[in-house]
Amino acid sequence: MSISSFCCRILIGSCLQFSPRPTVSDYKNQPQFSDMFIFCLSLMGLSDFKSDVSMENFLLHFLDWFFFIFHLALVLFNLLGWIWKRTRVWNLAVLLITFFSWFGLGLFYGIGFCPITEWHWQVLRELGRTGLPTSYISYLIYRITQFMPPQVIVDYATMIGALGAFAVSLVLNIRDWRHRRKPVH
Repeated sequence: MSISSFCCRILIGSCLQFSPRPTVSDYKNQPQFSDMFIFCLSLMGLSDFKSDVSMENFLLHFLDWFFFIFHLALVLFNLLGWIWKRTRVWNLAVLLITFFSWFGLGLFYGIGFCPITEWHWQVLRELGRTGLPTSYISYLIYRITQFMPPQVIVDYATMIGALGAFAVSLVLNIRDWRHRRKPVH
């Protein structure tokens, strides 16, 4: 498959297909920092590591890390963006978009659907990864800590965190809006 057709497939997206609950052995082929470091050294010609270093392979690894960092930042912003007054309106907007994705698009693709997750899953499948969890938060936890918590706990914690952040963001945005409307005497 060419790079351009693969990128088009990612941008267009497709229906999220759920796989069975993964085991730790399913994650043995997850990228480790040392693998990426050796890969980069081999690209620069500084390592004797022999692999199928190609532009498509490099692009897939780049997209993997891009989606990982971007999605992690988005999750953290959803949970903590209400803290800073300058980001509160944006935080509320991003939370509403997230809920629209989970429950609006979720009516068509499955509750909890996220197009960013789907695009990252497509990249990971092209890299040969199998047994991906049904929850991106589970994937983040495993990729960062190498620990796979029970899915039920992750689902509840995700919903409690998202609803809690939404409630706080909404209350603070309303309060800020009211303070802006009050005339100064």
